[in-house]
Amino acid sequence: MITKCLRRYYSQNMIKRYKVKDIFKEKPSKTSAVVQGWIRSVRKHKNRCFVDINDGSSLDCLQVVMRPEIFKNGMSYGASIKAVGEIVETNLNKAKVEMHCVEAKLIGTCDDTFPFLKHAGHDVQYTRTFPHLRMREDEMAGVLRVRNSLEMQFHRYFQDNGFLHVHTPVLTSSDCEGAGEMFSVTSNKTIETFDEDSHNESDVDRTNQNSKSDTVNDVTQDLNEYSDKPIAQSKALQTQPKSEAKSEFFGNPIYLTVSGQFHLEACALALGDVYTLNSAFRAETGTSKKHLSEFKMLEVELAFTKGLDDVIHLIQESTRSVLLDTYESCSRDIENFTINLPPEHQKAVLDAACKTYERITYHEAINLLQQNSKVLKTPAPHWGDDINSEHESFLTKHCGQLPVFVTDFPVESKPFYAFANPDEMTVAAVDLIFPFCGELCGGSVREHRLELLRNKIHRLGLGDSYDWYLDLRRYGNAPHAGYGLGFDRLIRFVLGINNIRDVVPFPRAVRSCLL
Repeated sequence: MITKCLRRYYSQNMIKRYKVKDIFKEKPSKTSAVVQGWIRSVRKHKNRCFVDINDGSSLDCLQVVMRPEIFKNGMSYGASIKAVGEIVETNLNKAKVEMHCVEAKLIGTCDDTFPFLKHAGHDVQYTRTFPHLRMREDEMAGVLRVRNSLEMQFHRYFQDNGFLHVHTPVLTSSDCEGAGEMFSVTSNKTIETFDEDSHNESDVDRTNQNSKSDTVNDVTQDLNEYSDKPIAQSKALQTQPKSEAKSEFFGNPIYLTVSGQFHLEACALALGDVYTLNSAFRAETGTSKKHLSEFKMLEVELAFTKGLDDVIHLIQESTRSVLLDTYESCSRDIENFTINLPPEHQKAVLDAACKTYERITYHEAINLLQQNSKVLKTPAPHWGDDINSEHESFLTKHCGQLPVFVTDFPVESKPFYAFANPDEMTVAAVDLIFPFCGELCGGSVREHRLELLRNKIHRLGLGDSYDWYLDLRRYGNAPHAGYGLGFDRLIRFVLGINNIRDVVPFPRAVRSCLL
C-alpha cells in the first residue's frame, strides 16, 4: 500500500506543468500534463463536465473534460483549481485541443460576492474601482500581456544593439523639464529627530568617515596652496547649511522625477549608449485621457552623435521593430482589442510597424496649419506656439495617418539643454506624433558647447544649481543626444484604448490613487 502511494505521489509530481499558451502552441497530444488556473466557465452534463480554465498566459481558455465524480462542489466561476490529465487533439472545439482530466483539486473558492459577473461586460469606470481584481477581466489581462511583450522587446532591441540599461533614481533634486509640475518628497522625521542608535553605522565607522573627510579637506587645502586656482567642491555634492537642512531629510528639497535624462547623460558620457525604462511623475491637475500622474518612460541617450538624424533613425527603427515583434507574440490579444476599431486606426497601427515615418520642420508645420486654418476648430498656431491635439491630428491625417517627426523647434519652446542650430532661432529638437495618439516621443541633441550652455543657464537665472551639469562638458565632453518615449501612450495607440488610465493596472491621476 505504501509503495503504491509513493508511486502515485512521484508519478504525479513528475508530470510537467504546462501553461495554457504552451499547450495551444505545442499541442502536445497524448501527453500527461498539469494545468493550474481559474475557472471561466462550467458546463455540467449527465456523463461529463466541461470546465474552461484560464491561467493568465493566454486570452483563450483550455477546455478540461472530467467525469462527474471528479468534479467537486465549489468548482464555479472564479475558483482556482489544479487539473491533471492527458492532452488530446479534438475537432469539437475551436482550439483543436483539450484535456481529459483524471484528477482535479479545488484550490480556492469564489462565491457570489465576486464583483465581476460571468459572461457580462463591465464598464471601465466600474472595473477601475476594483484595481486589485480588474486584471481578472480579459481586457486588463490582455493589456498586461501586451505591456510585458512591448517592454521585453524594447530591452531586447537595445541590448542587441549594444546599449547599457541603467536604473535611474526616482528621487531627484532637479527639475529636468523645467515645467515645475513636480511632487515634493517629505518625511515624517527631521534630521534632529533621528535616533543616533538607529543608524547602521557604528561609532567607529563614523569616526573613520570623519577622519577620511578631514583627510580629504587637508589634501584639498594643501593642493590649493600650491595651485593658482582653488579646487572647488562639486555643486552636486554640497549640502545646505545645518540651519537650513534641519527640516529636510536629504538636506535639500527632493522631488519625484519627471525624467531620468540628466542621470542618463552622466552615464552616457562615461559608458556610451544607455537607456532606461523607468517611472516618471508629473503633478498635472488636468483630467486628460492622455495623462497620468505616474507613467512609464523609455529614455535613451546616445554618445558621440553626429546630429538629430541619429536620434530620428533610432526612434523609428526601434519603434518599428518593437511593434512588429509584439504583433507576432501578442497577435491574439491585439486582435481582441483592435477588431472593433475603425479600419483607419487598424491600418495606422500596421503602418507604424512597417512604413517609413514622415518628417517636417516646425516651420513647415506652422505654415501648413495656417494654410488650413478654416478647417480647424481651434486657431492655427503662430511661430513659437505649441501644437495642440487638434493640430497634431491634422498633421498626421495630412501625411496619410503615418507617424510624423516634427523638427527644429523655436529656441524658446524647448528646454535650455537643446542644441542651438546655426540660425540661432531654432534648436535641434524633435517630436514624434502618432495618429490617434498625439505626441509619443520627444528628444533633442544636447548642447555640448560649454560656453553657450553656461551663458544660457546664466541668462535663464538658474544660478549654480547646474554647475554639475557643466562639469559633464568640462571633462571629456562629447556630442550626445537623446529622447523619451511615453510607454503607456504607445500601448494606448496599439490597442486603441480610449483612456490611458486603462492601460495600467493601478492608475495614478489627480484625485485618483487607489491601493
